[in-house]
Amino acid sequence: MISFMVAKGNGWNRRGTELLFVCMTGIFLLYWALVQPFNSAPDEAMRYDVCHYIYEHHALPEGGDPEIRNEVWGYSYAFFPILPQMISAFFMMAASVFSKEFLVLVMAARMTSVFCGMGTLWFCLRIGKRVWKEGQYRWLYAVGVVFLPQVLYLFSYMNNDCLALLATAMIVDAWIFGVESGWKWSSCIQLAVGIIFCALSYYNAYGIILASMLLFLGCTVQAFCRGADGGRYVGKAAVLAVIVLTGIGWWFVRSAILYDGDFLGLATSEAYGQLYAAEAQKPSNRLVPSAAGRSMLQMMFQDGWLVSTVGSFVGNFGYMSMHLYTWMYAFYGMILVTGIFGVFWHLIKEREQWKGRGLLYLALLTGIVVPVLLSLVHSYYVDYQPQGRYCMPMLIPLMYFEVAGLRALAVRTPIKRWGGWALVLLWIAAALISFFGIFAKNIR
Repeated sequence: MISFMVAKGNGWNRRGTELLFVCMTGIFLLYWALVQPFNSAPDEAMRYDVCHYIYEHHALPEGGDPEIRNEVWGYSYAFFPILPQMISAFFMMAASVFSKEFLVLVMAARMTSVFCGMGTLWFCLRIGKRVWKEGQYRWLYAVGVVFLPQVLYLFSYMNNDCLALLATAMIVDAWIFGVESGWKWSSCIQLAVGIIFCALSYYNAYGIILASMLLFLGCTVQAFCRGADGGRYVGKAAVLAVIVLTGIGWWFVRSAILYDGDFLGLATSEAYGQLYAAEAQKPSNRLVPSAAGRSMLQMMFQDGWLVSTVGSFVGNFGYMSMHLYTWMYAFYGMILVTGIFGVFWHLIKEREQWKGRGLLYLALLTGIVVPVLLSLVHSYYVDYQPQGRYCMPMLIPLMYFEVAGLRALAVRTPIKRWGGWALVLLWIAAALISFFGIFAKNIR
């Protein structure tokens, strides 16, 4: 269907097709948000408490405010960046003009996630157009990211992962454009905005910020080594730093003032948890693998961290209670393994085509590895939480290599002309089945 719409002479141009698909995806996400019961997804009630406080008081809350402090965990999410909740509160204020019913306000708050989903899809389509000439692989990249069942689920309820994914897509798109254009100002500004969104979304997404710094530094060093105008890169780096610090500095300065220098809010939230959390959830009472004498490898393989993380990365709805069909995990796993094999094949057989993009690939690999390491370390030392959503920022750089690997294999087979389109349709079909066959059936 997509290939037909893109074809010449049918009245549809490429931009119109993309806009239509983004809008159709937005309608699907909106429907998922409508049918989903409140707080049937991880931490939604705690996120809503922050949204409602801002909506009610027209002010930002302190993390330890008793009005939003959770009785089980002893702290609130106001200790950490809350840009998604601020945006949701704005939607709630707009919706309250027509109705102040609880479910209306909840739906208004969820619109942040829906719009983040549409934005992520739009930027992934842009990334696909920058990288691949063939339409089938452009679409495969965008669909592969957004139509992964767990990603669609994240875009249907209140969370911070949604903005982290949008920010990551913006950043990776800016990387590719910047490397190809010698970092035009438009790519620099987009990168800065993406970093601001990322920094004010979720700490587990910060790997992409580190990768951005490494990439820009590497491009600057390369410019000096080539005898080019390296000073131009230094000047742009300074402007980038000013924009980013202006965009995020207020939040971390505010936290440092409120929490006696704890600008990340981590130590203060843990102290509140120790004081006010339910006895079993106090930080000192959590039996984490490191305290139990387990090695990290034992946690990963014997305790099931790896299986649970990978499974919920693909799709696991509710409070880790609604699993996909077994064949769906096999389908996505097969595609993942095949894509990785294709990357190594491409590296061996066509190394010349990879030259000149080494810095970009290093940045992409950093964006893959760091979120996994952060989730691994957090589960081992702080709180055992083997959830794939904590690794989700890695998906956008990971899918870059996946599609490159799949394409490298497909061009050597008879399916090179239609294989990508077939996979696009299968990927969308599996995502729809995950909703109508699993989620919708289980909430009736």
